[in-house]
Amino acid sequence: MIYPEILDKNGQIINSRDEEMNSEGKAFMWIFGDKDLHKNKLLLGTEGYWVVGSYTLAEVVITHVFF
Repeated sequence: MIYPEILDKNGQIINSRDEEMNSEGKAFMWIFGDKDLHKNKLLLGTEGYWVVGSYTLAEVVITHVFF
């Protein structure tokens, strides 16, 4: 499972559903479970999408990787 923590324009984690998100921004992405499954796929510059069901939420680019 990959869990996002969306950041506001000041780099602080958005903790409330009442806070408005920007159309562009950054997030911390936490990997739970088998990290080895993702380790070879999560490379700097890799592009992808955040998807919920059949709905695409955002286009994303990996800018930092910490394991």
